[in-house]
Amino acid sequence: MQKIIKTITFVLLISPWFVITSYGEVPPVNTINDISYIVGGTSKEEISNLQDESKKWSLTLEFRQHTSGEEGELLSGVNLAIINQQGKSIFDQTLNGPIFLVKLPPGRYELFATHQGVTKKESVRIKEGRHHRKFFIWRERRKAT
Repeated sequence: MQKIIKTITFVLLISPWFVITSYGEVPPVNTINDISYIVGGTSKEEISNLQDESKKWSLTLEFRQHTSGEEGELLSGVNLAIINQQGKSIFDQTLNGPIFLVKLPPGRYELFATHQGVTKKESVRIKEGRHHRKFFIWRERRKAT
């Protein structure tokens, strides 16, 4: 009986640790102008956790620079501006990670992402209960010879 109690106690003590490490953590949720968002993707584990988490958010943005690799390198330091359908800027920040999750209400938005002086534009229409995904890709600048 003592052995069974010790085993149950051990399982109960280790279970919370197992749950926490199984699901992994994502960076903290931030809020600006009533817009909740997460920025991250600085490690392989964090990228995987954000991909799992992204299904709960209305929009996922990914920033990459194409080099010799097929997928390209993930980019941090991109400035992102989000303009709503009324033409109002609702978000304008430089991101410290290559993956951006945001909860936006349904509507049309213009997205402007700037990296090394080059701005890319995308439009998105957020629909209730749906997840949307956009990629911003910059070509590697060739150095003058």
